[in-house]
Amino acid sequence: MRLKQSSTLCIIFLAVFQLALLKTTNGFSECPNSGLADPAITGVTDCLSWFAYAQSIGQNIHQMCLDPATAKKCCLTCQNYAVYNNCTDTAYGPDCLVKFQQGLCNANLSTAFNVQTYCQKTCGLCTTSASSLTCSGLVNTCNTGSCLSTFYSSTSSVRCNCPPGLAGTYCQRQNACNFSPCINGGSCTSLNDEDQLYSCTCPSGCSGRNCSVCTTACSTINCLNGGRCLVNAASNLPYCVCASGYIGSLCGTYVGGCSTNPCINGGSCTALANNGYSCNCPSGFFGTNCEQIVINPCQNLPCGNGGQCTAINNGGYTCTCFSGYSGANCQIFSNACTINPCFNGGTCQVTGSGTTYLCLCPNNYSGTNCQTFSTPCQNNQCLNGATCQVNGNGYICLCPQFYSGLYCGTYNNPCSNNPCLNSGICNIVGNSFTCSCTNCYSGSNCQNYNPCCNNQCANGASCQANGNSYICICPSSWTGTFCQTSTINACSSSPCINGGICRVTGVGDTYTCNCLAGYSGTNCQTFNICFNNPCLNGGTCQINGNGYICLCTQFYSGINCNTFTSACSNNQCMNGGTCVVVGNSFTCQCPNCYSGTNCQTFNACCQNPCQNGGSCTVNGYSNTYVCSCNNGFTGANCQIQPSTPCTPNPCTNGGVCIANGNSYTCQCPNCYSGLNCQTFNPCCNNPCQNNGQCVPQGTSYTCQCQSCYSGANCQTRK
Repeated sequence: MRLKQSSTLCIIFLAVFQLALLKTTNGFSECPNSGLADPAITGVTDCLSWFAYAQSIGQNIHQMCLDPATAKKCCLTCQNYAVYNNCTDTAYGPDCLVKFQQGLCNANLSTAFNVQTYCQKTCGLCTTSASSLTCSGLVNTCNTGSCLSTFYSSTSSVRCNCPPGLAGTYCQRQNACNFSPCINGGSCTSLNDEDQLYSCTCPSGCSGRNCSVCTTACSTINCLNGGRCLVNAASNLPYCVCASGYIGSLCGTYVGGCSTNPCINGGSCTALANNGYSCNCPSGFFGTNCEQIVINPCQNLPCGNGGQCTAINNGGYTCTCFSGYSGANCQIFSNACTINPCFNGGTCQVTGSGTTYLCLCPNNYSGTNCQTFSTPCQNNQCLNGATCQVNGNGYICLCPQFYSGLYCGTYNNPCSNNPCLNSGICNIVGNSFTCSCTNCYSGSNCQNYNPCCNNQCANGASCQANGNSYICICPSSWTGTFCQTSTINACSSSPCINGGICRVTGVGDTYTCNCLAGYSGTNCQTFNICFNNPCLNGGTCQINGNGYICLCTQFYSGINCNTFTSACSNNQCMNGGTCVVVGNSFTCQCPNCYSGTNCQTFNACCQNPCQNGGSCTVNGYSNTYVCSCNNGFTGANCQIQPSTPCTPNPCTNGGVCIANGNSYTCQCPNCYSGLNCQTFNPCCNNPCQNNGQCVPQGTSYTCQCQSCYSGANCQTRK
């Protein structure tokens, strides 16, 4: 009774589910006259795709096949899900009775597998005899697959090893991946799970059960200056359509009105603001677009007397006149010296018939028009960096240091003979030298020795030279060769006060004082008022004039640090931290991304802003971060994908992209071909059974069955 009630509830649930999905056609029923309409779902064209969709939204396929109407419509597909329900023949009751009457229950197992499996109650197979079935008696139980070698108590417990292209408990259904459920280049993996027939491995940028959720190709580029992004239908790559006046792959180059090449006849275009332009016309053309032809004004030889004609803009010309002529057309004859062609004070002298001249140049000038200045120093012979100076009609050489002679060719080194004695070092100074003497020597040539330079006279004694040696002149109270012995007792004057004990040190001329507790100083003259530390609660005593002050620890105050204040009274927790008293101290409970004793430290990386596997590093004390990107990604947050021919992947339907320089090739999966694996061959795995002939129909197919078979895949024997 409980089983019947549960079955009734499942049927009611499925009826509600089906009402939400059905439309009024009956297009893909696997059994005749099922009476159940097709579900109105985009992409659902057969029972396999219907069940795949139902699984994607969490429906239970076993429950669906327990409904007689669904099981009748998809009787072949429901076989994949082994609907037995404890030998009640729930889904196939009426059909089982017909097959039983036809005697098919007793037929050979190789031909009666479907009847014995799904009509166990009617065929009386619910209680199998003790003798086990073996693979030798189950020849076609696994369709074209092989039965795994073991013993079985019934055909319902048989386990099969399916060939490529088939799947299911009994290899009775096609591999779900044959129908390419994974889109946008996702790769399909067939599963032997009857509730989930396949899984999709999606390419980068796509997700979802069927890889249907993808970021757009245009999200990878940024078209500038009003440009629009479009996607190439063939390559699936984005490109920019630029606004007027802009060009370039990202519309970043402004060409203004030059985008239409308005300048003709070889004119060059210059872009101006507001989409304007100007044309620079070649010789012989003028006008806004260089559209007007300049008539050569020089073709009639307007320049007389050998003058040279030069055309200028807008049809004009100028004449370059031969010497002795002037005027717009070189028509005026004049004396060659009239315009005084001689420069720099040169004197012009007419020669020949008056059309030629000669320039008499002043000193240091030459050339046809006295235009060239030259000096006696122009080709001077001064050597070693000497400076040439004009001197009348000649020159002199100003020699650098240590050089002499007419042309400064003689080098004079004052240190060449090393005049410094006793290992002194000679230094050139101007045209002379100085000596850097070693220790104990002096004099212009380091010739004088000072025996006192390294003397050992101690205790303020003075050194007095004595030939090549010295003697020490001792001060009062000292004696000895080097005045090293004291003649007095340093403690005789009782220098230690306040009870300090004097002790002689050294050779008797010095002392130390051992002071009583609380006193210090050379002579125990200083009393430490902080000796007994009057400051409480860990306070530090500090001398202040003739008194003291207490430097109190946190949360204490008062003259002697005897007053306690609440640890949280001043709430030293920053950035929204919560102060919590702990004994005589406090702790701060910091908000997310903050740390430190007072929540003063911000971790800019706590939200992991770096994408695509980038690593985040806090940038010093600036509360900012820096992303270290991997695998070619760029951008502040590693959000920009590397630009390669395979990014984004142009190969569809699971094709593998292989970059080759600036191009690529696609390695297509089985059943696909074309530049981007876009062409599908629905017949590549021959879905037509029982020697049926597969005929492609676009992305689908039809089966031309043998005379004894029918059905979409020739799976039904007539």
